[in-house]
Amino acid sequence: MFNKEKKIEKIIEWGREKRTNKIVKLASHKDPEIRIAVAKACKHLRNGEGYLVLTNLVRDEEVAVKKEAIISLGKFGRTEAISHLLHIKESETDEEIKAVCQEAVDELHRGARE
Repeated sequence: MFNKEKKIEKIIEWGREKRTNKIVKLASHKDPEIRIAVAKACKHLRNGEGYLVLTNLVRDEEVAVKKEAIISLGKFGRTEAISHLLHIKESETDEEIKAVCQEAVDELHRGARE
């Protein structure tokens, strides 16, 4: 367990360091906790690859991964994510995911006004 926690911390650190290639390689990892860390790291990348990874992770079968990817998209700063998030919100049946989508959209709107 300790090694896994260290790996998760390292992935998030790679995001802060903009180590895109290392993060992208883990985006389809079998462990959902690793994919959650990838989503958290991607919000720091602010590049096309990070955006693409997040737009793929919002369709993950694991709710926790999907939720973290949505949150990261909201923090990513790209207003083009708004239409993507609204589409997810409209097609989603999980109320928590719908709420997280709305929060991410609101955050992107606030960022666009600043």
